[in-house]
Amino acid sequence: MIAGRLGSGAGWSVPENRFVGEIARTYDQRGTGMFAELEATVDCLVELSGGGAAMEFAIGTGRVAVPLAARGVRVAGIELSADMLAVLGSKPEASDITAVEGDMAVTCVEGEFSLVFLLFNTIQNLTSQDEQVACFENAARHLRPGGRFVIECRVPGLRQLPPGNPGVPFAVTEDCIGIDDFMDRTHNQISRSRHFRRRGDDSFREFTAPFRYVSPAELDLMARIAGMTLEHRWAWWDRSPFTGESPSHVSVWRLADAQIEDGRRRRASFATCGRRARYPTRSPTPRPTTRPTTHGNPSRPHHSPPAPAKAPSGTATEPSSGKANMHTVLLQRSLRTQNQPRSPLPPMTAPVFGAAPRR
Repeated sequence: MIAGRLGSGAGWSVPENRFVGEIARTYDQRGTGMFAELEATVDCLVELSGGGAAMEFAIGTGRVAVPLAARGVRVAGIELSADMLAVLGSKPEASDITAVEGDMAVTCVEGEFSLVFLLFNTIQNLTSQDEQVACFENAARHLRPGGRFVIECRVPGLRQLPPGNPGVPFAVTEDCIGIDDFMDRTHNQISRSRHFRRRGDDSFREFTAPFRYVSPAELDLMARIAGMTLEHRWAWWDRSPFTGESPSHVSVWRLADAQIEDGRRRRASFATCGRRARYPTRSPTPRPTTRPTTHGNPSRPHHSPPAPAKAPSGTATEPSSGKANMHTVLLQRSLRTQNQPRSPLPPMTAPVFGAAPRR
């Protein structure tokens, strides 16, 4: 499998690798967070893959990739941390998994996949909106037509903030304490995640990393930019309904199938042609060369329309049939209405809507 890196624009920076050393070696310690209900996660991903290959962005130590591969799914992955990849490579059950080192927003892996997934809030490790959009675009680049992109992420807990306090605890156990500090709540949506884990000697090790928190609605817009539409959104991997009280979400976006997209374009073209055929363009009606009467206003010169000619004796003035005769009748009625005497209006002496009076 061949990997490459896309060109990036000015100001682009590779995300800082914080998962090194002891963090990588102890990442697989079983706890109540990442490994909770892992079987439901794998079951859902197997079904969403539809029998095709799967690509995991930020594959890490293979927490999900290893059991997914054990279910018969061909798995590949991209990971920024070489230390995390070393842990993955040391597992005998990961021998069939192909993983490359790189930035998940721009690194390309040869092949076509029916499923790309990014789990456990890792989309927030990309700390700018541009990088997060690029991640969606890179996912679409790896997907076959009709393929799916899955993200598991927490819903930003801004409404849980106590007055005057920027921090919200997300995990409090005997062995782990987690706090989210929302440092930038106005422009860049930056938070700092602080993890305190108990060591063997009962001391605590702190791990701190910046994140860009993002709402489900913003993720939907990023998916649309990348050519994908929302297919499912659940509160958890058990497909429980997502509500306004859900602390996290599992979202599934689908890349448009080539044939479906082509059919939509054809239907839109047919509808446009139908509208044009049904409502043909008409030439504009010529404007009259004379002004209408001004009803006695001496400040506006005008020309009165010519009086209708008298019909010869014995000739009907309003024919009862024929298209040309009907136009004549309507014209005669209009001229008679214009020539009826009306009371003159007083001359306009005051400005209208603040305009200066005409002289």
